[in-house]
Amino acid sequence: MTSTDIVSPNARFTHFGFWVTDIERMADFYQKLFKMHRTDEGYIEGHDIKADLVFLTRDPMVHHQIVLISGKPEEISFNVINQISFLVETLPDLRKFWNILEKRADITDLYAINHGVAWSIYFKDPENNRVELYVDTDWYVEQPFRDDLNFNLTDKEITDYTEKMVKQYGTCEPINQWRQRVADSIGLDDWKPS
Repeated sequence: MTSTDIVSPNARFTHFGFWVTDIERMADFYQKLFKMHRTDEGYIEGHDIKADLVFLTRDPMVHHQIVLISGKPEEISFNVINQISFLVETLPDLRKFWNILEKRADITDLYAINHGVAWSIYFKDPENNRVELYVDTDWYVEQPFRDDLNFNLTDKEITDYTEKMVKQYGTCEPINQWRQRVADSIGLDDWKPS
């Protein structure tokens, strides 16, 4: 048996933790904007961590999706977090977030991108972490792929424009076809798109 014969069991990503400077400000931001529930909070001292923690979730099946950890120095000039991403259900939901974010004074660097595979909104949280809100489209197209997402268009116009745009590329295929190929490549024999 070779190492390529060993298939890892399925591991579903559920949460991440990141260091913050102002834990209460950050918890307040994520709780209010995303209606996240504060499941727990406290102090930990062990291994290589001595810090306050706040646990947040939007999913009652997952104790926490975000763990905020105090102790990030204010003078750090480079942010190692590229982005924190949240999946929304529909393009109308994404548009609602756009309308909310445009009106908030505490939101910076707000912009919208059409990635072909997803429509995305990006902005910065209070400690300059990039946050993404996105909804999947019905297509796969090779990434990186980037075009403007114009919320002045109707949802149908955005969908029609995206379909026309991605179908110009040889890598374009229906998203469920691409998902099945991924499931097959990682050995999920019984997986089927929902």
